[in-house]
Amino acid sequence: MKSIITHKTNNFILKINNNTEFLIYLSLAFLVPFVIWWPQLLVWSLVNCAIILAWINLNKTKMLPIILLPSVAVMARWLIFGPFTIFLLYLAPFIRIGNRLLANSMKLRYKKWMNIIIWISAKVWFLFLVTVLLIKLNILPDIFAKSMWLIQLYTAAIWAWLALVIQYLKKKI
Repeated sequence: MKSIITHKTNNFILKINNNTEFLIYLSLAFLVPFVIWWPQLLVWSLVNCAIILAWINLNKTKMLPIILLPSVAVMARWLIFGPFTIFLLYLAPFIRIGNRLLANSMKLRYKKWMNIIIWISAKVWFLFLVTVLLIKLNILPDIFAKSMWLIQLYTAAIWAWLALVIQYLKKKI
């Protein structure tokens, strides 16, 4: 009887911790791009770190709002506080796919650093090729060819390594 009560108590605590963790990642996904907004390297490194930590630690059914909220936050900020750019609407789905590719790589059972290098490269190339295609179709201006791949490379590298460090420290606590 005592083990049943202990098991139920542990499951209850685990569920509270899981929900708290979900709310933290959800808050970061929205508030960081909405409130901080600049510099982009810091903002997107923090947001993407939250996405990958959520992917590692949470049930996958909770991922959709965490993946969607950063784009919603940026669009809301631009609509409320400044000029709205239509280009985000074209690129946002592809950035989400790239983030999903990189987040999936963290679940593989091989050496994490090798996964990070491979999947950062895959994400950056994927986004670069999509950007070039959209430029060739006259949907995006040429400036996106340079800026898109570079900012994605930097933020992907920073957030992937940061997520690994946080995950390591989390397991140590």
